[in-house]
Amino acid sequence: ANEDQNTRQAYGATDPIARSETWEPIPDTGKSDVDEDDLDDRGFFQKLCCDFFSMKRNQSERIVFWSLRVMLATMLVIYVFFIYMLIGSRIEYNRAGRAPSTTPSFTTKVVCGFDPENPSNFQTFEGKELAHLAGYTIAHCGACSQCSNPHDIKTYVETRKTIADSSKQCGPYVYLGTKDDVTDCLQKKIGFTRDCTMCWTEDMISTGKNCLSTCLTTLFSGFMTDNNIAGAGDQGWLNACVFCDEKISGPGFVACSGVARRRLGIVSEIERNPEEQCQNTDIDWVNVDWEGIGFV
Repeated sequence: ANEDQNTRQAYGATDPIARSETWEPIPDTGKSDVDEDDLDDRGFFQKLCCDFFSMKRNQSERIVFWSLRVMLATMLVIYVFFIYMLIGSRIEYNRAGRAPSTTPSFTTKVVCGFDPENPSNFQTFEGKELAHLAGYTIAHCGACSQCSNPHDIKTYVETRKTIADSSKQCGPYVYLGTKDDVTDCLQKKIGFTRDCTMCWTEDMISTGKNCLSTCLTTLFSGFMTDNNIAGAGDQGWLNACVFCDEKISGPGFVACSGVARRRLGIVSEIERNPEEQCQNTDIDWVNVDWEGIGFV
């Protein structure tokens, strides 16, 4: 007893139990010793979806958490992209609709002829009568230019049903390559001379710059599978992408190339306004005897 008393005297200042002669148990209040802030009573979907700042997730929950966010972010980017394309295509389409008609480039009285005695010699005339007076054979409507030569005209005729689709295969190089890459691809796919091919290159770059949204929208909507669509109305038988290319890039292209299938009077895989088919050529290019006219 004396020992217990001495112990209480020695530690009484610091031992809370020692300060009391009798020890009483702490009453049970029903509360846990765990801090309520440490409890995680959130539901499964709240933890995975809506509680962004919480760190209380196991590995599988974190995987699902970030997978959902990546998926939602991707969907949002795609949605914004399509809205941008739709708005951009409408602006481009309206701009193309306001552009001057390209029909005069194909119905012009100006013609390009070649000398039957020297088929590589091409010359521009103000009318077919003047060409005939000079002893020239009319090759195509419109002024002569970079593609007005035996090799390129022959290539135009022989690829008349495939040339548009072949050129589309070089489209990615407009955005993913250089101008030379586009030109090299076109030469490989079609076979024009370098100078003539450059006209095609400039046309594709112009269309890629001024008709991008229109052509992407046409592609994703499925209308790109055909260059023509039924009931195109003001588009003149063309789908929106080809229409934009025709109105925006077409004038510069025919001025550079000189030759176009309509200017040669031949029908291509793209349905065109019949009024734009040249009627002044002296040669039926579809049934021509190449050796007979010296185009070898």
